[in-house]
Amino acid sequence: MKQLLDCLPAIIFFIFFKIYDIYVATAALIVASILQIAFDRLVLGKFNKMHNWLFLILLLFGSLTIAFQDPVFLKWKVTITQSILGTVLLVSQYVYKKPLIGMLFKNLNIEIPQKVVNRANLAWVGFFFFIAVLNLFIAFWLPQFMEDQDKALDYWVNFKVWGIMCLSSMVVIYTGMLVSPYINEQDLQTILKKKDGSSQNEENRQ
Repeated sequence: MKQLLDCLPAIIFFIFFKIYDIYVATAALIVASILQIAFDRLVLGKFNKMHNWLFLILLLFGSLTIAFQDPVFLKWKVTITQSILGTVLLVSQYVYKKPLIGMLFKNLNIEIPQKVVNRANLAWVGFFFFIAVLNLFIAFWLPQFMEDQDKALDYWVNFKVWGIMCLSSMVVIYTGMLVSPYINEQDLQTILKKKDGSSQNEENRQ
């Protein structure tokens, strides 16, 4: 459920792009992100810091895209956002010695060896920087060799929505493979209970 809600703004962006254009889609993305933040607060009971920061970046680059009628700002937003996320994870591991990915496991009360946490954190660092570079290729380099710029923009939107979503799923699976040997049946039951509790809280709030 949560994963679907996280992806919903991007899916709405894609639908509006196909029906209208990149500018209407950008406006729809901003509105969907506002509703996502409202859902975090009103239904889940607390703000999601990641959603808030990503929304501020989207608001800046999305507003520029609409104001100047130029998708270049929205294209740069992907590379800048992914680079920031990758840098934050990298700094957390090598400067503060506390990989942020490890916080996820601690919240679930799962004991994972530090070397495994480091590998998982670096996997996400690699993913974010890979997406940042790949976006530059699809958004700016590829269109130079295409006569149909509308098709080039269509390629980029497909990458932004479905490409990133699929690639992120691969990293999630890899992370799961890394930590699965260290999750016993009791840990799994604890995780499921937390999820059930969260679901019950959401139903109660509704």
